[in-house]
Amino acid sequence: MRSTLWTLRRRIDRLAIEEGRYRIVCAHSGLSPAPASDARFPDRRTAGQALELCRAYRRALRQRDPRAPRYDLIVEPTPEHAPLAEQRTPRRGSL
Repeated sequence: MRSTLWTLRRRIDRLAIEEGRYRIVCAHSGLSPAPASDARFPDRRTAGQALELCRAYRRALRQRDPRAPRYDLIVEPTPEHAPLAEQRTPRRGSL
């Protein structure tokens, strides 16, 4: 019988594509932890499905190893598809 971790990873892999527009990252660190570390997804809906699978994977991992890092996982556009950041002009004056 296959492990829960293996099954969840395979389901995430099936949703991923090579040139996807979205990825899963930690909202605080920007890291993309296993099982989605290199995964890209074609659209936000598919990435949302993968996000729920990643959360389940991380919960199952912590059951085996309570010291496994915790991440606040979110979906975001890949860097090449992210909207351009607003340019900020530096403030001038004395403080």
